[in-house]
This record gives sequence, C-alpha cells and structure tokens, in this order.
Amino acid sequence: MTMFIEKINMKQFFIVILFIIFATGCANIKSMPQLASKQEDIRLKSFEAPKKNAIIYIYRNEIRGNIAIMDVKVDGEFLGETVWKTYLYKEVTPGTHIITSKAANEHSIEIDVKAGSVNYIWQEVKLGILSPRSKLHLVSSAEGKAGVLESKLIVTK
Repeated sequence: MTMFIEKINMKQFFIVILFIIFATGCANIKSMPQLASKQEDIRLKSFEAPKKNAIIYIYRNEIRGNIAIMDVKVDGEFLGETVWKTYLYKEVTPGTHIITSKAANEHSIEIDVKAGSVNYIWQEVKLGILSPRSKLHLVSSAEGKAGVLESKLIVTK
C-alpha cells in the first residue's frame, strides 16, 4: 500500500511540474511577426544603399529554434521580431550603431557603417536550457546576401 501511495505522489508531482512548464511557456508566447508584401521584399533584395546613408540587414536563416520569436533593436529602438527564414531591414546614418537581439539572453553588436554601404548581421540561434538564446555576427557581403535571399522580409515597427 505504501508503494502505491508513493507512486501516486510521484505521478501527481510530475503532473504539477508539467502543468507549470506548460503554463509558463504559454505565458511567453507571442504572435508571429507579420511578413511584408512580396513587392517590398523583392525591392529590398536589390541590395542598393542610398548614397548618403547605409543599410543594415539583420537575418535569421537557420532551422534551430525556428519558431522562437526574437526581438531586434537598433540603437535602443525596437525594429521588429524575427523567426526562422526572415530578415529585417534598416536604413541608418553613417557612423556607429548598436544592434541588439533579445531572446532568453540579450546580445549586442556595435558596427561602424559608411555612407553607401550595405551591412549584414546574422542572428544566430543557440539552444538554451529552457528557451533559445541568440548571438549576432557581422558577416561578409556574399554570406549576408545569400542569407537574406533565402529569407522573407518582416514588417518593421
């Protein structure tokens, strides 16, 4: 009889733990970011920067953590959210800018851009204990273009 009570208690314990994990996970669920129009996506994939400003593409193209929604800020201002195979676009003035990615952690990268330049930042997804983490990398033009071309534009805020 004692063994039966211990088994019931263990089952109840695991049910409570699963409920807490599920409830916590549901509380953090965001709605999926909205995709921009196909025409806007095609237009921005021309990779042409204005002469007086610079362009920054922030893209996420790996399958790891594919449904995790990650916030992106440029110079402290919210730009948008990414999911798998998406990218964000930002036109900025020449100079130093700080790009920040927020997931289970917050990671920032500082880049110095020149007028007329096109810059690419890859948002890497790293697996965390309970939720994904992110890390930003400044990548080459060839790598960045390839990543953006396989991704879709997200509407920015």
